[in-house]
Amino acid sequence: MLKAAFITKVYENGGDFSTDVFSKTYSPYNTYVGLTVPKGDKNRGMLLTDTPHTFDVVTVDEKGNPKAAKNLNVTIHKVSWRWWWDTSADNLSNYSSSQYHEKVFEKIISTNASGKANFQFELKYPEWGRYLVRVEDPNGGHSTAKTMYIDWPGWAGKSRKTDPSAATMLVFSTDKETYNVGENATITFPSSKGSRALVTIENGTEVLKVFG
Repeated sequence: MLKAAFITKVYENGGDFSTDVFSKTYSPYNTYVGLTVPKGDKNRGMLLTDTPHTFDVVTVDEKGNPKAAKNLNVTIHKVSWRWWWDTSADNLSNYSSSQYHEKVFEKIISTNASGKANFQFELKYPEWGRYLVRVEDPNGGHSTAKTMYIDWPGWAGKSRKTDPSAATMLVFSTDKETYNVGENATITFPSSKGSRALVTIENGTEVLKVFG
């Protein structure tokens, strides 16, 4: 439900006008779709490969009451990154990137009289990475989407050494979703025991700080 403000002006012959302001609640859709992504593993918060995961879908009306909806379109896309270096006229090199979506799953589902439905998705090894789950109501027009991370059980990436093409992007995890200025952030990423990492903080044109 949304609340919009409306302004009405009535002009008199002498040029003066009267103004009236009122607000009205309205709903752009008759049906709304919601999606719940399963929780990941305890250590990294990621879903695991070779495991069926259940996703819950709910549909409600404009007042939040359960409502049945037919033929919801469920799609899952792998979100991959491509990157390259750009050189400008003043000889400054910048790191550029873009992402593309590859559809890996599609299914049509319908919610029951309680407005509930679910579906299962299982990603097979050796696939891994970041995925976008999207549920669309083609009849009502509303859609919802969430991002999830899927990785191998145990230490992520330990077998990727044999597949150079898979070494695209590390998946990072943080101990909190948001931070205040001055707070310390704990950031983790897949690694093997006893390994070291070189971390740099950059602004696109120069390296600001290096940690080793």
